[in-house]
Amino acid sequence: MAKIATALRAHRHLEELSFEQNFGIGKKSYVALGRALEGWCNPNLKDLILSNSDIDDEGVKALVAGMKNCCKLSYLDMQGNHSITETGLRALSNLFQSDRCYLERLDLSHMNIGDDGARALISGLAGLQSLDVLCLCYNSIGDDGLCALAAGIASLRSLKALHLDGNSAI
Repeated sequence: MAKIATALRAHRHLEELSFEQNFGIGKKSYVALGRALEGWCNPNLKDLILSNSDIDDEGVKALVAGMKNCCKLSYLDMQGNHSITETGLRALSNLFQSDRCYLERLDLSHMNIGDDGARALISGLAGLQSLDVLCLCYNSIGDDGLCALAAGIASLRSLKALHLDGNSAI
């Protein structure tokens, strides 16, 4: 995987990149992918699909550095990555606050985010004015987390779909 990520540096024209269900490829692979994305000059990446890929907090931090370079990125799917904790969610929140982030669709379902993780996402989500679809299904978010999310979601003027199915408070 690290070699694939390195080879991707020559393909800044890619619009979709999917590494779905890649268990056990390791943190070094996501660090390499983050560096590849960061090294692209004027990338065209629109869709990044990393669902069910066993990404941890360190992998998220490395990927965020690369995703900040991808100003055309409009869809991010990280659902099913259970190893991402509040620390990784704070890193994602920093991405959302970036003036180069224009995500329209975000899927963070099935990650066991919980109340603490929901609070970690708040500041970033509140500033993500381009967001049309937010999916936070099956994340064990309780009343406290949903109340915290409500504050951030209230400012999202372009939000067209919100998916909160299967959380503790619902």
